[in-house]
Amino acid sequence: VALEEVEREREILKQENSRLIEDVVDIEKEKNYKQNERKLRDRVKQLEHRLERLQSTTQDAVPEHDEVFDKFLTERDKASELEHRVNKLEMTNRELEMQLDRTRELLEEE
Repeated sequence: VALEEVEREREILKQENSRLIEDVVDIEKEKNYKQNERKLRDRVKQLEHRLERLQSTTQDAVPEHDEVFDKFLTERDKASELEHRVNKLEMTNRELEMQLDRTRELLEEE
C-alpha cells in the first residue's frame, strides 16, 4: 500500500512539475509577447510621427504645386494666343503675296 501511495504521489508530482514547466514556458512566451508588443507599439508611434511629418511637408509643397500649375496654365494660354496670332499673320502674309502676284501680273500686262 505504501509503495502504491508513493507511486501515486510521484505521478502527481510529475504532473505538477510538467504543469509548472508549462507555466514557466507560458510566462516566458507572454514576456516575449509583451516585449514584442511594446516594440511594435513604439514602431507604430515612430511611423505615425514620420507620417505626420511627411503630410506636413506635402502640405507645405502643395502651394508650390499650385503656383507651378497656375504658371503652367498662364503660359499655355500665352502659347495658344501666340499660335493664334502666328496663324493670323500667316493668312495675312498669304493674302499679301496673292495681292503682290496680282499686282505683278497687272504690271506685266501693261
